[in-house]
Amino acid sequence: MHKYEKLLDLLQIHFNLYQEISVQDIYKLLYQGTMGPRHMLQHVDKAHAYLLKEWQEVPENTDKPLLVPVSTDHTVVRINFQTAKANGITAESIWEMKYQTALHFVEKKKNFKSLWWKTMELAQNQKISYTLDQFHELDQNAWEGNYPAMHHSESYRMANYPAYRIIFVSEFEKHYPNL
Repeated sequence: MHKYEKLLDLLQIHFNLYQEISVQDIYKLLYQGTMGPRHMLQHVDKAHAYLLKEWQEVPENTDKPLLVPVSTDHTVVRINFQTAKANGITAESIWEMKYQTALHFVEKKKNFKSLWWKTMELAQNQKISYTLDQFHELDQNAWEGNYPAMHHSESYRMANYPAYRIIFVSEFEKHYPNL
């Protein structure tokens, strides 16, 4: 068993589901799982309006799983808008789940940095298909900005059309115990 088995499992889920995953997208994944959506509390009205706008633009589709883990313990997930729509889930319920997650999420930047550095070690040891140089360039920029949140890479956005929100699995289970 590899010492970073849970991290490798999380990464493999995303490598299997999505195309064009760059080092920046790996960073975002790890950031979401450890830092959550708490930042949205700074602009609640704007975040709500953006969710509703994005929801209107997204078609129903069941090609991707409804919930995709972003934390190594699988307690924090992305809820996919397309699949949610296809399952009769409403934008307002996603908003409520995201809002409750944001209120209760304890950001753990130390955990993020640890996972990020472990992922660089995986690249160095050729356990994932990225080079350490790819990580070092992004890491230098992230370090200079105190490891801020980042957007998905352009290549990821074009290949996957991501539309989701970060929530606790427990919030989903409260709202939809039978899904």
